[in-house]
Amino acid sequence: MKVIIVGAGKLGEMLIRELKFTRHEVAVMDYNEQKCTEISQEHDVLVFKGDVTNMDDLNEVKVRDYDLFISTTGGDEKNILGCLIAKDLGVKRVIARVSDPRLSRIAEKLGITHTICPEIAAAEKILAIVKESQNGFVKKFQLGAEKGH
Repeated sequence: MKVIIVGAGKLGEMLIRELKFTRHEVAVMDYNEQKCTEISQEHDVLVFKGDVTNMDDLNEVKVRDYDLFISTTGGDEKNILGCLIAKDLGVKRVIARVSDPRLSRIAEKLGITHTICPEIAAAEKILAIVKESQNGFVKKFQLGAEKGH
């Protein structure tokens, strides 16, 4: 699958590594020239310097040729607008990083395929670990009770 990731921060770099590992064709766009240079030196991906909210920049990278558009910048509004532009240019599936849950709901109503809120995802993961730990404690407690401890 051809994937373009906008935003080469920590989340963007993690996605680059994972998607390349699973043999996807990955391209990256970032507005910061130094970050673009670092990414091109560290990863075997196409790198474009550009602004996710600039339709000309998205046209120039032929965003319509990608199967999936993922916007991971630190700005909710930028990610939402970038995804809406990408959809308008022909990308079928778009994912936006959105920190504000209220904006997440609005973005999905506007047609953004998926929104990801890192803070909520982290909280859900922590709660799953806590629940798993509690289940392990309960099982150990039950086993101890069965043995007469």
